[in-house]
Amino acid sequence: MILTHGLGGRSDLPIPVWVALYVAVGVLLFSFLALGLLWRSSRFATEDGVALPRWVQVAVGERASRLAQAVALAGTVVFLAVAWFGPASVATNPAPTWLYVWVWVGLVPCSLLLGPIWRFLNPVRALARLLSRFVPSRLRQAGLPAGAGRWPAVVSLGVFLWLELVFDHSDEPRVVAGFVTAYVLVHGIGGAVAGPRWFDAADGLEVYSATIGRLAPWGRSAEGEAVLRHPLAGLAAMPVPPGQLAVLCTLLGSTAFDGVTRTSFWGDLTRDLVGPGYLITGTLGLVAAVLLVAGAYQLAMRATDAFSRYADGTSRAFAHTLVPIIVGYTVAHYFSFAVFQGQVGAILASDPFGRGWDLFGSAQSSIDYLVVSPRTIAVVQLAAVVCGHVVGVVAAHDRSLEELRPRSVAVGQLPYLLLMVGLTSTGLVLLMGL
Repeated sequence: MILTHGLGGRSDLPIPVWVALYVAVGVLLFSFLALGLLWRSSRFATEDGVALPRWVQVAVGERASRLAQAVALAGTVVFLAVAWFGPASVATNPAPTWLYVWVWVGLVPCSLLLGPIWRFLNPVRALARLLSRFVPSRLRQAGLPAGAGRWPAVVSLGVFLWLELVFDHSDEPRVVAGFVTAYVLVHGIGGAVAGPRWFDAADGLEVYSATIGRLAPWGRSAEGEAVLRHPLAGLAAMPVPPGQLAVLCTLLGSTAFDGVTRTSFWGDLTRDLVGPGYLITGTLGLVAAVLLVAGAYQLAMRATDAFSRYADGTSRAFAHTLVPIIVGYTVAHYFSFAVFQGQVGAILASDPFGRGWDLFGSAQSSIDYLVVSPRTIAVVQLAAVVCGHVVGVVAAHDRSLEELRPRSVAVGQLPYLLLMVGLTSTGLVLLMGL
């Protein structure tokens, strides 16, 4: 089974565990104090940016996107052919690695650097355009009901995360093939009937990429023009339709659950469980982790509401501050997994159908475990968790200057700071497998 988590553990840390915790919490507290003294007005209230050159506008325009989506659709056909008809073992079939590493994990750095890249490449959008030609006009709709928000994407992400983290045969190529086939058909038909807006609301991968992409240095103006912007300005302007907060809590909670499954506690709990018992326990654990994250966030926001200038609460106003934390946890948990298991996808690509081919000259290669050291992995993990929370604190402080009463800005941030300290400590403990 492919284990979608980092390979570095607490034994790799160049410093004792208690020192890592003290350093992480100390950095958060110092950041809070420094921001309170030096950052007195909101700097990211608007998402202004500098328009990019004409050739960039063309390169990222609708025509280029449709071409990229058509190529990606052809790649999806190849993927499904390998998953359905290639070797039945994950040891020799690259499809599981392509899905869990190249697509799912790789989507984070790509979106962080390039913005909502999955929308640009989404092969299912190309399929939906083809299928829409066969949909009678009386059945077509202009998107989903407004009240649906991004709740359909929560379901889409939840199904994928359950497959990845709970289902005990998730790495089998035929299971991967079945899931991707169903995913493509559901969203292809949904997009054909409801139009392009379907993907903004229901495609889990696209919503995930768009959410992470708010931290990218590139974005679009209100007129749709590609611009260069401050990453935190793009983050602050993140829309929060119904269900968006649930998307964030699902992503953060699932990563926390992945950490729980690496602890001795979880091992003892599930050691003797098989079949339905294991699946039920895993499902309850995943749901519990998501609900705990959501509950902790809502509790902190309820406490912050007492200091708000407005009567509609702060829950939606501070939702964007969870994005850098999600990025930090994702990098920490999956960095070594991407570096090492990611090589497998390239190695096996030379002979995807198990016919003895060597298409790219890599069939005889093996994983290079020396490409990064265990200590480097541990440092990256620790830095990712701490930096993610620090950026979250910065974003929260900037939003506090808009949302909280002037005389209550400092004390009004204390519930959020306590939430950050709790998430940081819990994240590090889970990361180290304690």
